[in-house]
Parts: sequence; structure tokens; C-alpha cells
Amino acid sequence: MVRRRCIGLVSAAACALTAAPAHATTASVAIAGGGLTMSTPSVRVVSQNPTELELTTTVTDARGTGSGWFLSLDANSAGATSDGSLVVTGADATCVAGSACTPPVNPLSYPLTASLTGSRTLLFEADPSSGLGAQSIAARMIVPAGFRSALNLSLSLSTPPSPSSFGGATSLPCSVDRIVTEGNCFPTR
Repeated sequence: MVRRRCIGLVSAAACALTAAPAHATTASVAIAGGGLTMSTPSVRVVSQNPTELELTTTVTDARGTGSGWFLSLDANSAGATSDGSLVVTGADATCVAGSACTPPVNPLSYPLTASLTGSRTLLFEADPSSGLGAQSIAARMIVPAGFRSALNLSLSLSTPPSPSSFGGATSLPCSVDRIVTEGNCFPTR
């Protein structure tokens, strides 16, 4: 940018003419968005009796589209019965330090159930125009009472419009009190 100051007896028109550059060119740049990625998830035991787990991952949405995303959980165990389920008691997101993050707006209600037989369950959602940049997602879940088997937890990251493909997307919330006191999780009505 050319800045000039005119002083003295020069007219405003003459000042404007002298401020213009002698030669002007135009530059252009194409800005491409990045990708939608997820870090390797980690799990830790938060408490015992009942067993509560915290599953964390970092989701980075650098696409620049603002179209949102879905995080789904696949929980399976060879020792699980068809009526066994995890109770997801909640999930939170925080912006990763140093990221220009737009926090995700998650419309899901907790608690919700996640089957232990391998069907995918919608765990967290970033509504359109949210979830941009890098954010850490932490989901808390309770393991059924008496469960004593290897548990495999897998997260999947996807883009809209596929929430209807998740088994738990339309399930009713589970009663946390019931899972803690009775060891099972039947939806509340």
C-alpha cells in the first residue's frame, strides 16, 4: 500500500494523483481446504464399581466447509450377550491449545446405549458450522456390572448425511441409575 502525505500548497487532486503507484499488478491465490482427521483413540479407567471408562481422541476438521461430522463407536466383546450394553453418560469437546477452533455443537442427548456386539452407535456429532479446527473429544461410559471380558472399542469419523446408518442414533436414552443398581440398560420411556 502506498501512503503519501501532501503538505503545503498542493491541491487535494494533485495529492491523489501522486499517491497512485506507477505500475499496478494483480496477484491471486487458490486456498484449498485440508482434511477431516482423527487421532488414535485412548481409553482409561476412571473408576471401579461401577467400571467407568473415558475414551478420548482429537478430531481435526481443516476442510473449511463447515459441513459438520459424526463420531461413532463400535464396541465388541467375545463375552458379550445380546442384552449387554455400555452406557455412554456424556461426551465433551475442548479446543486443542493453539488451534483456531470453532467448538462443535453436539445435539445428542446423554445417557445413551452402545451395544457390545459390534453395531455402530452415534457417539458425538458436530452440527454444520461447528467443530472446525482441532478439538479433543472425551466420552465417558459405564461398563455393565459383572462384565469380565476383553472389550474392544473402535471410533469412526464420518461426514454428513449418514446419521441414520448408526444403530444407536435413534435409540432412547438409557437409565444410568438402572445400569448402576441392576447391571442392565433398558431404555427409559
